[in-house]
Amino acid sequence: MRILFAGTPDIAVPSLKALSAHHDIVGVLTNPDKSSGRGKKVQFSPVKEAALELGLTIFQPQKLTVEIRQEIKDLGAEVLICIAYGKIFSQAFLDLFPGGESICTHLACLI
Repeated sequence: MRILFAGTPDIAVPSLKALSAHHDIVGVLTNPDKSSGRGKKVQFSPVKEAALELGLTIFQPQKLTVEIRQEIKDLGAEVLICIAYGKIFSQAFLDLFPGGESICTHLACLI
């Protein structure tokens, strides 16, 4: 199954790793890097760090513009798996995934 994974915090990392072991993760959508601390050091999200370790394509848009939606559509993902991404998806974005209506409601059935 070709999957676009969306997530940002630590809680999403185990699911990303488990899915990547059994399915084709065509891209990872996570929130943009943030500066934090006194030195305003750039911090990657935990999902971005895991995606880098796994060698996956990463998307970090501020907004899901028409251009970004087209890039994601071109990946050919069948489904979107979202675990704590942190933003609400528009219907136009959700319509990019043809398998969305038949996907299992429990993540365990995809692993």
